[in-house]
Amino acid sequence: MSANYPKRQHTLRPKGILAFLIVTVALSVLPIGCAEMAKVNVQERPKQKKEPVGDAYAHTITAQMAYLKGDIDTAKAHIYQALIKDPDSAYLNLFMSSLLKEKGDIEEALLYARRALEINNEYTDAYVQIADLYMVKQDYEKANEYYQKAFNLNPANERVASILLGLLMKQDRPEEALGILDKLIEKRPDLSLARYYRAKVLMDMDRLEEAEETLLDLINSDVNLPNIYLDLLNIYEYKGRYQEAKDLLIQMLETNPNDVRLRERYINICIRLKDEKAIEEQINYLKAQAKLSPSYKRLLGSLFLQTKRFKEAIEVFDDLLNEDPSDDRIRYLLGIGYEGANMRDKALDIFLSFVEDSELYPSSIYEACKLLANEKRYDEALDLLFGNEDKLKNDLQFYVIGSFLLENKEGFDSAKNILLKGLELLGENEELLYRLGIIYDKKNQKSKAIEIMNKILQKNKAHADALNYIGYTYADEGKNLNEALQLIKKALKLKPGSGYIIDSLGWVYFRLGDMEKAKKYLLQAAELEPNDPTIQEHLGELYERLGDKRRALRHYQRSLNLGTPERSKILRAIQRVKGR
Repeated sequence: MSANYPKRQHTLRPKGILAFLIVTVALSVLPIGCAEMAKVNVQERPKQKKEPVGDAYAHTITAQMAYLKGDIDTAKAHIYQALIKDPDSAYLNLFMSSLLKEKGDIEEALLYARRALEINNEYTDAYVQIADLYMVKQDYEKANEYYQKAFNLNPANERVASILLGLLMKQDRPEEALGILDKLIEKRPDLSLARYYRAKVLMDMDRLEEAEETLLDLINSDVNLPNIYLDLLNIYEYKGRYQEAKDLLIQMLETNPNDVRLRERYINICIRLKDEKAIEEQINYLKAQAKLSPSYKRLLGSLFLQTKRFKEAIEVFDDLLNEDPSDDRIRYLLGIGYEGANMRDKALDIFLSFVEDSELYPSSIYEACKLLANEKRYDEALDLLFGNEDKLKNDLQFYVIGSFLLENKEGFDSAKNILLKGLELLGENEELLYRLGIIYDKKNQKSKAIEIMNKILQKNKAHADALNYIGYTYADEGKNLNEALQLIKKALKLKPGSGYIIDSLGWVYFRLGDMEKAKKYLLQAAELEPNDPTIQEHLGELYERLGDKRRALRHYQRSLNLGTPERSKILRAIQRVKGR
């Protein structure tokens, strides 16, 4: 049987990416390292008991004029003189702080800003100045504290609100960020951008229904923010509402018919929905557009790959490569096409043709290793992989692929050792930990495997595969079944449409004695993953329990034909059913 390799998982999730977007937007107003200091307004002064008078006033006017001309040194000299005459002016102290900040004297600038607050503890600009200075010092906790005080004094200050929002999201404090937005919206209900950010924060908190409602309200209000539709699309895709995602994409493409990325997402949704008519329409559209644009030609080739029309994909990519022989991305996709068409020698030649300084050199080595392993040429694959160890040793996939090769060539212990080496070098990476857990599972050390999966969940509560592993293992062992059910349901919510997780759900219902639900989910899993021997085995057990010998034998036999690792167990099951 061919070696099994891990597939990269691509689950579209709002969490993390959305937080990054919010932080990026919110902090885009910040230049010195990370913050643009709000320049002191030379025309306005805070309310206080007395303003600069006499000579102090004259020096202040001169300083303001110098400041406006960019002559910081002259401005600083006159503010110094003004402060001698009027040391209790909060405005003058803050003016001096701003001048010192522009000269890079951050600590002294802090002293003057604090002095301004001592004189007037409701001086909003002083709180902002201190917060800005802490941003320069990269003391985000202190910055957050002073921005919060400034915001409390003036919730309508959009600059402070946006910076504070960015800080809170960067510190993973979405509830507080939501509070900031609610206050800002209360003061400025017309501020569409704040309502939009609120939806983004709700998405980051997995409160998707509320986020969807807000986004739809904005759309219905004809708010012109370009990412609203994309965020709504993300929600539909994440929740597995693919028909709604498709309908929304049709609207988006009507407005932006030449947006290749949107069309690619539309095609992916059509493939997921198995909408053959729509897929064929897109192929015809792309064929027409491919004559005008290489981008459409590349998308056409990718569509052929996804629909397993490998020969047509090869023709497209070969044509593109003739047009630009230096395009390594097309070269790589051509190799994938040859691999899919079972033209392995040509695929291997393609993957081995990449030069070492190519961005795709590591990926090409891994694909070549897989091809060699699928032909059981493990020695050659290992020589190729470890011959590039110096170039690849800091790459996660080096250890993942290495563990699969060593598992097949030398056994579980060698696979475990390379994973431990990778964990030591790269830190407790989730993918390496998960793969290590699977190795322990294959060594029949279930408790150790579950321990590792729990370690993954401590780092990432939303790791669907770790949740599924623990839930399935409990179900398979017939213990903690209610907990197993909840774990698997959570995993399926995170990765809707996963045949393997749906199989786990069917299996736990089987263990709970709910044969109707077990049958529903196991049949669904078999449709999604028709070549998985374990799912066929589960269906065999289900039909045996239901007394349907014919179907039980059919699924047991399919499991054998697909190369089940439980061959002896299945043979005993077949004999058991035949003996009844």
